Amino acid sequence: MNSIPVRCLPPPSVGLTVRDEGSPLARPDLITTFSVSFDVDVIVSADDLLIRNNSLGGALVDSSMLVMTYDSTTFTATWDFRDLILDPAFYSFELSSDIVSAASNLSIDGDADGNAGGAYAESIYVALPGDANLDGQVSVLGDAFALVGGLGANSGAT
Repeated sequence: MNSIPVRCLPPPSVGLTVRDEGSPLARPDLITTFSVSFDVDVIVSADDLLIRNNSLGGALVDSSMLVMTYDSTTFTATWDFRDLILDPAFYSFELSSDIVSAASNLSIDGDADGNAGGAYAESIYVALPGDANLDGQVSVLGDAFALVGGLGANSGAT
């Protein structure tokens, strides 16, 4: 009797995360969107994104008002932050291990070890307005040097 090889599908994993629709002019003091692209089609819901304020010891942020859309052609989930303003702080955006592949019903491989299970986490910093060097504080010297350097004054521009 001949056996037919069984092809096991890998669990879904995160391919790419993008803050603010990938804009190079995204403001570090504001989040408008957060997008996650998966390597396969997944079943994901709005509450699969957990937000922890790491500046407050990892306290969960109430994200119940976030709206999420999913594009099944690009396998991309996008959360809209218009109704949730995050205070300046360091955050951890975590994707629940409840996200599963639409084809294999395997849980997401959040820790990238090749096995299903485990949450995925992305560190996000929401800056204070004026924090040009993104060090978590607004300071005249540090932020002024970052601004001057960014304007090209170090190379003779005025």
